[in-house]
Amino acid sequence: IDEIGRWSSMSSNERAAIMRELPSREKTPVTRRGGRAARLKRAPKL
Repeated sequence: IDEIGRWSSMSSNERAAIMRELPSREKTPVTRRGGRAARLKRAPKL
């Protein structure tokens, strides 16, 4: 993300605005899908 690269050169006001915005950003999925083991379970048997 561009803002990560620019973080050190941002003003304190710019950083504060980003920090205020963070809670409203999309969250990462909480549930795990199982990785490789789950894919192997779901795969059709040959």
